[in-house]
Amino acid sequence: MNRRWLAWMLSLMLLAGIGLPAQAADIATLDRALSRWTQGLSPVRFSAEMELKTLMPFTEDTIGRINGVLGHISVDATLTLTGEDSETALAIAMDGASLMEMTERLAAGAYTLQTTLLPNRTLTSAKESPMQTLTGKSGAEADEAATAAETAEETQTQNASDVTVAFSMLDGLTEMQAVYPALAASITEIAAEKRANYNIKGIGAGKWSRVARLTAEQCEALKPQLQAMLACGMDEVYRGEVQGMTFAKGFIAALYQNADKQDICLYLKGTAIYPDGSKRKLLWQWAFTNNGIRRKDNVKYEASRTSGTADTRTLAVTCTQESRSDEYSIEGSAVTSLKRGKITDAYTEKIDLSGDLSRSGALTLEGYTSGKQSRTASGETTDTTRLLTTDLLFTPGTDGARLSGTAVAQTLAGKTVQSEIAFTLAKASVTAAAPAAGVQADEGDAEVTINILGPEGDEAATEPSATDAAPDATTPETDNASASGNPPSSIEQMDDIFSDSGTQTDVEGSEYLVGTPPVGLTAYSVPQTETTVSMDGITEAQLQSLLAEAAQNLAGRLLLSVASLPAEDAALLRDGMTDEDYAAFLAMVGAL
Repeated sequence: MNRRWLAWMLSLMLLAGIGLPAQAADIATLDRALSRWTQGLSPVRFSAEMELKTLMPFTEDTIGRINGVLGHISVDATLTLTGEDSETALAIAMDGASLMEMTERLAAGAYTLQTTLLPNRTLTSAKESPMQTLTGKSGAEADEAATAAETAEETQTQNASDVTVAFSMLDGLTEMQAVYPALAASITEIAAEKRANYNIKGIGAGKWSRVARLTAEQCEALKPQLQAMLACGMDEVYRGEVQGMTFAKGFIAALYQNADKQDICLYLKGTAIYPDGSKRKLLWQWAFTNNGIRRKDNVKYEASRTSGTADTRTLAVTCTQESRSDEYSIEGSAVTSLKRGKITDAYTEKIDLSGDLSRSGALTLEGYTSGKQSRTASGETTDTTRLLTTDLLFTPGTDGARLSGTAVAQTLAGKTVQSEIAFTLAKASVTAAAPAAGVQADEGDAEVTINILGPEGDEAATEPSATDAAPDATTPETDNASASGNPPSSIEQMDDIFSDSGTQTDVEGSEYLVGTPPVGLTAYSVPQTETTVSMDGITEAQLQSLLAEAAQNLAGRLLLSVASLPAEDAALLRDGMTDEDYAAFLAMVGAL
């Protein structure tokens, strides 16, 4: 349950780059790759600044205005690990004015989260990070997962995995090393040793073999071990499918060894039967070699439906890792393909990282991780690539390690860069501020939970908090862009996302605003005393309510801070406004 800290750190930086596609998969890959070398680095501190290079469809002028704002934003974070427990503190500020602060703790397997964006609440979970629950998947990732499920339903297959997370290369290889000895021991008990001549490209020659053709009884006896092996590195959806598998009589389980009788290959082949009675022709092979410094792994997996609608899962992995006392490198790729009916989804995960460890304990990291997703349907292929390039330095000190360097996150559609953001990391200027236990609703100008007055001056209906019963969303949605003929504003788009979270009330006196006015701010009820919210039993409506409240509070602070910037850097706010409109807008903001 140990927190993978680098994934969390870079995720926090990406959180500050609001609106950009998430790089979660690549960050997680990078973190898994480094986990062996970073175990002793705690606490870790960093301070980050951001610069937007590209964000389609915005022009260079608009991006320049965005960077004018980003130049005033700083991110400070600290992560402390104590055994299996951890504490993460994050502060995002603009010219010293706090935009958000949060502290998340993991103790004895239980999480707690407090943030200034949700006053008087402590979010708890016994399952996963509340921050992870709040942020969840990015819009793109959610669309990908939904598409996978819809594809499986349309083609009447059980292969409902999201291809981008269908297999984790580094996790899979680690799990295989832990699981295979039990299956290898069972094969040794069943099958006699024989000489062999099985050449495995890139690994070597298998000179000894034990090949077991399993009887029905043996298939049943070895079922847990076979299932455990096939589940290694797979996503939760497929793990569930594997747990329901049985194996037909004649299923082959084989173990190969080199001339020195060292294990180098595990091989599985035969028919797997699903609970619904459908059958898959299955071939699985994991070949490996390790001399203590250099380790190489190759994995091949094919599972295809024997009849009916096409349903095929294939996997091809190659990974080489070198580890010396003063340097390391990892280079690998994993190609996962899911064919469902007439649609084929593929995901290519690549990693190429290297670094060295100095006598002082400083650790460097250079290289990249990437993920390319493609879909082929009706003879046409579209693809999206996410790339994370890093040049980082971990410097140990008396008060923990400091993380410095650069990280660049890109998203490409085909060969066209859709977004690119660069992070520059230096040692933390200050320890990330942490909200005190039980973050209280502020009484002064820091209060950002806004009460909206209705047309008659009465306070608008308040939004139920996550601790209240979620209302039924029965009001039909209105497409404001279609009604007005104007493109939707960012606030309207946010309202569409959280349309089920509660009643929205328009702000009175907005006639002078340019174009279609925002649908309206929302009045959220803030608990008067500290309240605990369990994220484990929260409904989707309550979760969306929390998200909308936090987003509105952050937007309110950001708006006020940007309006206070020098005119040149605050130009982003007046984009598309006349001088008269902008003056009226500043007057309205100043009155808040």
